[in-house]
Amino acid sequence: MKRRHVLLPAACVTASCLLMTGSGMSVAKMEGRAPDFQAQGVGPFLLKRPLRDAAADALRFDPAAAHVGPGCDARDQVTVQLTVGHRALSVMSMAGTDGRIEEIVAVPLGPLPKAGSAAACEALGGDFAASLRERLGPFESAVHMQKPVSDEYSYRFAGGARAVARWFGGGRTCDIALHFEAQPSATAAQG
Repeated sequence: MKRRHVLLPAACVTASCLLMTGSGMSVAKMEGRAPDFQAQGVGPFLLKRPLRDAAADALRFDPAAAHVGPGCDARDQVTVQLTVGHRALSVMSMAGTDGRIEEIVAVPLGPLPKAGSAAACEALGGDFAASLRERLGPFESAVHMQKPVSDEYSYRFAGGARAVARWFGGGRTCDIALHFEAQPSATAAQG
């Protein structure tokens, strides 16, 4: 019994510390601002921003932001649910060894129209990209990549984000996501 009483205050202290240690956009500065798409990310999750700072700023949108830790590929990550405009999203942000966000994947939640073929999945990806044009700018025509278990259709925006539709022929399913990836610096690429 005593252990539970200790864990609850510890969790509250941890959440409070996360709130107070954020830098850049603080929670107070974000008051009244709904999360939005930007060229470098979604809401407080921006490429090259410290992951823990972004998670602290996201606490007001989703308490799950307090759970930052190693993900399936051993990178620190956090996954939250954000509503951007009228669209509910699951947003997963991963950090590099320096603790800064290097990848963000935003997946629409809720029912999507069904795609019965690769062509229909590609069309859904194009519709998804078109729905983001106002916030992310123009995008290129789909680039198709055939992978061992899927066909991937990628629509790159001018700022670098990509809307991606993946068709899995074996299961006859289509998934849609928005990807942001930090480009390695010139010195890191040379070293």
